[in-house]
Order: sequence, then structure tokens, then C-alpha cells
Amino acid sequence: MILLSGELVESVERDPFGKPYKLVMRKLSGPPATARMDLDTLKMTVDTLFPACPANTHSAAIPVEPFEVFSAEEVADVVKRFGSRRTAPGPDGVSNIIIAAAHKVNPAMLLETFNRCLVEGMVPGRWKEARVVLLRKGNRPEGVPSSYRPLCLLNDVGKMFEALLAARLDTHIASRGGLAANQYGFRKGRSTDYAVRELQRQAVATTNKGGFCVAIALDIKNAFNSIEWCHLLAALEGWDVPEYLMRVFRSYFSERKAFTETPATDSGALDVPVTGGVPQGSVVGPLLWNIAYNSVLTTALPSGAALIGFADDTLVVAHGKTASEVEATATLALAIVSARIAGLGLVVAVENTQSVLFTNRYKYATPTLSINNVAVGLSNKMLYLEIVVDRRLSFKEHVQRVADKILGVVTQLSRIMPNIGGPKEGKRRLLVAVAHSVLMYGAPRGPTPWSTPQEIPE
Repeated sequence: MILLSGELVESVERDPFGKPYKLVMRKLSGPPATARMDLDTLKMTVDTLFPACPANTHSAAIPVEPFEVFSAEEVADVVKRFGSRRTAPGPDGVSNIIIAAAHKVNPAMLLETFNRCLVEGMVPGRWKEARVVLLRKGNRPEGVPSSYRPLCLLNDVGKMFEALLAARLDTHIASRGGLAANQYGFRKGRSTDYAVRELQRQAVATTNKGGFCVAIALDIKNAFNSIEWCHLLAALEGWDVPEYLMRVFRSYFSERKAFTETPATDSGALDVPVTGGVPQGSVVGPLLWNIAYNSVLTTALPSGAALIGFADDTLVVAHGKTASEVEATATLALAIVSARIAGLGLVVAVENTQSVLFTNRYKYATPTLSINNVAVGLSNKMLYLEIVVDRRLSFKEHVQRVADKILGVVTQLSRIMPNIGGPKEGKRRLLVAVAHSVLMYGAPRGPTPWSTPQEIPE
């Protein structure tokens, strides 16, 4: 049984999806995925999740204009923020706590190190090494690459440097007008319910007028690990990112290394080739993805079509007064969006793409949809951001799905919490709170700028 402190018990109310939730769910999920894989399966999995990308072609460097180095205050703020986190360390085994303690004794050490990297435009090789942990997605079949999400555990001191870079980059992007408003992923103050409620708002507005609305959830194959470094750097250049930062990111996207632990080799590890993508688990990675993918979400679409983005989850929404009109609008929008995605070297998995038609009418000719001449079937529901969206927008099936999941969690918890001799009341409260966290996933955490009783029914 996991040892839980009073601090964890008290943190439940502050963050239902924080460390207590992750600890309990990790305990219930069992040993690491790699511990149950034979070597051939593991190699096949990592080779699929980390595809070989073309050699990175660096653009020509230009003279660096004068810039401000990191201040002592910037570094101190980052160290303070990271120092309170109790996360798994990277390959070097040095935790945030140790780094924060060292900084307290010698504040100049990190400041000088980070500024030297900034001035020389380089990222040390050790900061580009990652220990890869494969996280199984729900109850998907074992041994299948698409069933896993690779998490890259990077050295914490390098992540602090990334945080400093991300702050500079975010400030620059904001000064150029900021990212697209329809990107809800990796954005402060936004969550999955914002994206779902935006879909609901659009669908309700159209169906209340007797029209048709179709939502197509595009599935992009292994998006984060497949996007090529040249496209990421080109996107940064497109935003006129200062050259002093560009030099650092050119170094960041070069000679990256990774490994995953496994009992199937004599060394206990398997090297993972990394030639593209943004590391899942990095600090600056989510922002870099949003910057590159912004070109997709700002694509000009035909009248009656719109995009809703949550990281790589892309929703094409089309509206029409008739079924034939919504079909024509959706078909054209899908062609434009899929071509723009392909322009980033990414591939839409049409076989995994889902779509739902919303309408209050009973008689109509069912629209026919396709992507690259491959049919996209309409369904009465789809799973979008782990929320079941049904054609009536009742969310009854989502509630049932969550209830079934909670039952499974509670059943497992009951086996480690017997009524006699089990954990004390505080720990019981913590474990039971996990069930409440599962229930609240996707629930609104606050009003959106456009949510009113008239626009979004209860």
C-alpha cells in the first residue's frame, strides 16, 4: 500500500486530479508496461512511437541582436516553482528538491549556467536525454503501439532551463497577437470542458434553427512524436522569434537521446532513437506544439465551417440549412484541413476518425463524408477528449461510462481497504476521493466567456 501523508489528504480538495489521484491510479494500474513486454515487442513499440524523421536542416543563422540575459529573479521564480514539486527525476536522478537546496546555498550557480547556455545558444547534451516510460491508455490491448503514450522523463535542471525559455517565448508570441483563440489545449485557464462546451454551443445554435451541424474528430497518428523538427523551427521563424532564442532551439532539436528500462536486456535498458517530435513530458514542448499547429487552426475555411482544437485533437465543425449543404461544407473543410495537417508532415488516421450529425429533424438524406477519398462514417456518438458526445447532446452515455469506470475503481479500492484493519479514515477519504475525481472529469470548472443560460442548456 502506498504511504500517504497528511499533506496528500489535504490536497484532494485543492486539486482533484493532482498527485493523490495519480498515485492511487498508478497503484491500481500495476507494474510498468515495459516490465511485461518481451524485447521484440518493446522494440517494435518504441520504433513505432518514435518514427525516424528526415535529418534536420538548420536554417542559416543570422546575427544576434542585443538581448537581456536571465535575471536572478527569473531564475529564482522558476526554482521556487519547481522546488515544491515531488516528481520523478530524469536520468541523472537529481530531483527538484536537491536543485532547489543547492540554489539556496549558491544562487549564482544556476544563473550563470543558464545564461551561458543562452549566450552561447546551446542546450547541454545531458539536458536532451530522456528516460521513456510507456503509459497504457485505459484498457487498450497490451503489446500494440497505439495503446501506449510515451512519457519522457527529463533531467530537472534542464526542465528549469526550458521553463525560462518558455516564458520568453510565450511573451514574444503574445506580443505578435497570440495563439489562435480556438486552441484550448495547453492554455492557462482552459480545459477540456471549454472545447466540449464550444462544440455544444455551436451545435445548439444551429439545430435550434432547424439546421444541421456535423462534428468530425480527426485522429492524427502519433502527432507529438511525428512532427518534424524542421517544421517546428520553421514555425518559430514564422513568428519572428529572436535569433538568440532560435539558436537555442536549433540546439534543442538536435542530437536528442532516450532509453527505456526493461528486464529483457543485459544492461536493463533499451536505447530509443529520437530524430523528431516534441518530448511528451518536457516543459516547453506543449508551447512549441501549439506554435507549429497554429497554422492549422487558423486555416481559412468555407463559410459555415469552424475548427476547435485541443492540442492535437482537432474537431472540424460544419453547419448547413440542409443535409446536402452541410455535406458540401464539411467535405471542402476536411480537404483543406487534412492538406494543411499533411503540410506539417503529419497523417490523419481516417480509420480512427469519428463524426456525429446533430439535428432536430427526423427525415433527411444522411450526409456522406470522406477524407482523401476514404469514407468517414457517421455515428450516434463519438468519444471526444474522453467525453462521450451523443447526437442529442444529452451526455447520458457519458455519465453511464463514467459510472462504470467509477465502479471499477471503487471495486479495486475496496480490495485494499478492508473494513477491518484497513487504512485510517484520512487515507480512506483520500482514496475514495479518487472516485469523485473520475466522476468530475470534463465537468465545467467555471463559466466560459460566452456561456449563458440561453446559449447552453443544462
